[in-house]
Amino acid sequence: MIVCFHIVFYLTVMSRLEKTLVLLCVIGLVLKMIPLPGAAFMTTLAVLGLSLVYVLFGFALLNGIGLRGVFSRSSYKGIGTGRIIASIFVGYVLGCLVFSILFRVMAWPGSAVMFYSSVGSAIFVLIVCCIAFGRASLYLKHVFVRAGIAIFINVVLFVTPLSTLSKVFKNPYLDRTVVHQPGR
Repeated sequence: MIVCFHIVFYLTVMSRLEKTLVLLCVIGLVLKMIPLPGAAFMTTLAVLGLSLVYVLFGFALLNGIGLRGVFSRSSYKGIGTGRIIASIFVGYVLGCLVFSILFRVMAWPGSAVMFYSSVGSAIFVLIVCCIAFGRASLYLKHVFVRAGIAIFINVVLFVTPLSTLSKVFKNPYLDRTVVHQPGR
């Protein structure tokens, strides 16, 4: 029941652009499991788009500012400088977390480095935000829900063996790296 509450809360917090890109990512991953031609390309483009939204517009997305109000001074009234700076860092970390998921699913080299750096920086940024903004902040709840889901998916993918990921996502390159082990 708690998980359902968090999912419903997350869906009410997300913007339409973010919902669309997450839906495209999920569709791309499902198509990659089938496997259909172009599924990897679609997944990569959707994740790239979601990551760019987080990196470039994370400060607006996390503060509830629409894309039309990004360049308007009146949109930033009541939002402190520290919160905007923290939102920029959180947006960057969320973008890295999303890319870490892509690296692991596509079995690209460097997925472990992406995992450690993105999850480590996410935990650091969440601790700093918790200290700076307190627990009762609605802003902090938005940050924790987004980062929590991304960290959970990253950890599940990282703990899952490569042989299992190769079967699930039908990755022929991953199959060759798992089956063929030099020195045997």
